Amino acid sequence: LRPGNTLRRYLEGARAGLASPGRYLLASVIIGIGANRLLTWTGTGKDPFNVGASSGTTGEGDPADGGDLLAEALFTALGQWEQFLGAQIWTLAALLTAVLLAALLFRLFGERLSQAGEALALGAFLSGHLELLDQGARLLYSPAAFFWTGQPLKTPSFFLTVVIQVGFVGFAAHRCFGPGWRPGLKGAFAAGFALIEAMAISFIFLLGHAGWLVLVRPGRLGVPEGGPEIVVSVLAGMGILCAVPLLLHAGVEAYYRLR
Repeated sequence: LRPGNTLRRYLEGARAGLASPGRYLLASVIIGIGANRLLTWTGTGKDPFNVGASSGTTGEGDPADGGDLLAEALFTALGQWEQFLGAQIWTLAALLTAVLLAALLFRLFGERLSQAGEALALGAFLSGHLELLDQGARLLYSPAAFFWTGQPLKTPSFFLTVVIQVGFVGFAAHRCFGPGWRPGLKGAFAAGFALIEAMAISFIFLLGHAGWLVLVRPGRLGVPEGGPEIVVSVLAGMGILCAVPLLLHAGVEAYYRLR
């Protein structure tokens, strides 16, 4: 209820009545998995990673054009992620968000954070609470959307996720590092850029996985002779574009460390 006060108390050394950052993050991930399973079980929501059936695969290896091959490879890679990772997707996403937020907060609020461990603790607290807020919002709007449309919500609202992440982290940073509006803007920027970087990293791994599938299983995906190289080159180009925000962050970090 008072995130800025809680974070400020933690930075000042208070531990009484506060969960450890790692424990809080783990608890939020478990709650997030449970909320997702509850919505899936009640039929008001669908698992956003259960996309194997939506790829349009016939399993017969029929030839397809370039766009179909790209979509087929990406959907197959997503299906394998869901099959082999399952609920661990949430854990990896929460950890990734925590680390990215910590790195950005440490750079933006370096004058207030004496150690990288403090920034990592803030990243874990904020990432855990973002998961709770996001799942709480899903538990509210998924049943409403189901009763309004008669269909389960296939994917969570990305716009709502962005608003929650940017708004909450900005508010928490304002209350923790304020007064003034600059800490709030810094926190909102850190949240937004962390979300962009998390998406970029996920897409890079997904594109790499899809490219590997095209190379090792061209017949299974219906890739014609000579087609794998073209599809892989397109996936590599998309991966380079996704890496732009990561390279930008790395360049800024290198500049401040080497100057």
